Amino acid sequence: MISQDLIEHVNATMPFAIQTRRYLHENPEVSANEFNTSEYLKAECRKLGLSIENVSKDAISAGTGFIAIFDTGIPGKILGLRTDIDALPINENTENETRTRLVISHHPNVMHACGHDGHMATLLSAMRILISRRRLKSGKLIFIFEEGEEASTGIHAMIRLLKEKKIDAIYGQHLFSGLETGQIALAEGPITSSSLRIQMTIHGRGGHISRPDLSVNPVIAAAYIVTNLAGAWVNQLPPEQLMTFGLSQINGSPVRNVIPDKAYIGGSFRYHKDEVGEKAFRLIKEVSKSVAYAHKCSVSFSDDSGPSARAVINKDPYLIKIGRESINLLFPRSLITDFRWGASESFGHYAKVCPSLFTLIGTKNEKVGSGAEHHSEYFDLDEKSLMFSIGLMVQIAETFLGDHFQMEKGDHDAK
Repeated sequence: MISQDLIEHVNATMPFAIQTRRYLHENPEVSANEFNTSEYLKAECRKLGLSIENVSKDAISAGTGFIAIFDTGIPGKILGLRTDIDALPINENTENETRTRLVISHHPNVMHACGHDGHMATLLSAMRILISRRRLKSGKLIFIFEEGEEASTGIHAMIRLLKEKKIDAIYGQHLFSGLETGQIALAEGPITSSSLRIQMTIHGRGGHISRPDLSVNPVIAAAYIVTNLAGAWVNQLPPEQLMTFGLSQINGSPVRNVIPDKAYIGGSFRYHKDEVGEKAFRLIKEVSKSVAYAHKCSVSFSDDSGPSARAVINKDPYLIKIGRESINLLFPRSLITDFRWGASESFGHYAKVCPSLFTLIGTKNEKVGSGAEHHSEYFDLDEKSLMFSIGLMVQIAETFLGDHFQMEKGDHDAK
């Protein structure tokens, strides 16, 4: 039986959700700089009478992430609901896939190109519904506003704070242009990939372009490293394991007639199994150093090279059951049970705190032009997808806190 009462509440909240999403889309801020975004979100939380705790990244910086708490006043289970709040350093195209955009960023070279504006609008809307419906008779809700998901600037400080809160479960979701609006993916097992960041510097000896024999050109070495990594990838890693490797940056001299002292290569590797990631990182280091040596250069890797995000894994049977039943209750025929996304998401780290659940909410609609890849200048959302993300978040929260089943507390690991 469809939960018609909740659908009506969601429909009534949609104007607020759309207005919120459009404001946030027009005013994006990149990772670790979401100062105005954070204040806007806190103001909305205060309107609902919620207490707020800032996330302290260190003794000096409070960061932009925070949590807001709704306490029923009666002991019970504790559920976390999470959104990310940052945008990307991308210059937004005035067109999406098929038409001129309804709303566009007011800030050059900053864009919500991954749906985080929709995530924030979803959480704020779900908060309003959950509090106004008064269906929660016990327990707490902790609303999680995570700084810098794209650059992993806030996740570790957030995890430290949440470990103190004795949370029973955390739910998160991602609006996803690879699924049609109305489709919701809740797979068991890995649903996104782990990510390994590659940032290497090739060291040579600079000089004038007219006498390359008097220099050691790191650009040439970098080019050979790129081609040799591709060959090693094919011949030395197991083909049956899901993994992707992409190099997106190769930088040398800013001047065409100057051989630089250094060149830079950047990219990332995505995988599901930790042992595959570890083997791949060793291979990348070995090949890069060997090729550089052959060209009389050396290679160094930045301190933040290596694993940067862990796979999001749905493995708690109770949460999977609640999630799928909630989808079927609200949106019959929307559930997809076998779907994986090759991208990475910092949400995987929340499994260190407690059991977690993650869903993908479709936002692809050719009629409104919302089908471009995430992180593309053409990326856009179908605002109708917010109905599905909001409704599902509320249904899962009300079901989880209303169920007397007690989950085991303690530290968890998604490996």
